[in-house]
Amino acid sequence: MPDDPLGRVLRGSGLEDRDSGGRESIAGLPGGMATLASDLARGGSNRKGPRFADPLEMWGEALIAKNRSDLALAKFEEASRYAPNWKRLRQKWGEALIYVGRKDEAAKQFALASSLDG
Repeated sequence: MPDDPLGRVLRGSGLEDRDSGGRESIAGLPGGMATLASDLARGGSNRKGPRFADPLEMWGEALIAKNRSDLALAKFEEASRYAPNWKRLRQKWGEALIYVGRKDEAAKQFALASSLDG
């Protein structure tokens, strides 16, 4: 089985849970986000697109939804390496920065987001 660093990290991030049958599930997340987070936990999205920003951005959003904005920051930073001009990524990164009390850095992300298309 190939190395699965994203899945390994997610499994230790507090997002995982077990359903009544003992299977991994992602507690407290809406349907599509729970499916993506489960896929990340198994390393599926990383194997499909190891240099793809979307799974990392959605992982960050899932962490925000679980009140773990501190962990989301690293996911947004990593995603920005692959999609530096993605407006939504910058907005969500700014949101996470607000939640952790880093308002000056958040303002920079929001300013960058407002300068981007789409």
